[in-house]
Amino acid sequence: MGFINNPYFGAVAFVSILCADPWVGLALLVGGGAATAAEMALRLQSEVKLRNGVSPFCACLYSTVMATIATEEELRGSTFWLCLVGGAVAWCATIENIMPPVL
Repeated sequence: MGFINNPYFGAVAFVSILCADPWVGLALLVGGGAATAAEMALRLQSEVKLRNGVSPFCACLYSTVMATIATEEELRGSTFWLCLVGGAVAWCATIENIMPPVL
């Protein structure tokens, strides 16, 4: 998982996804932002995982899948975005228990 803490990879991946489908790019940004904010505010993860971006990475994966399988009508509703943020924060809260320790 050496690519998680690489900001250049994150920027290239985000721009690529945003160009391919703006809704999925927006979901990636919202999900990753919600996970990062929750991680920082609630101190759910260790400092190492916060710096490496493990939780936002998993939340971004979750968010892109959710936006990919959602219909256009669902993407325009507030229920989708509330579920997206809730799921991203839930990933952030549970990742400590399912990921192996990082140095």
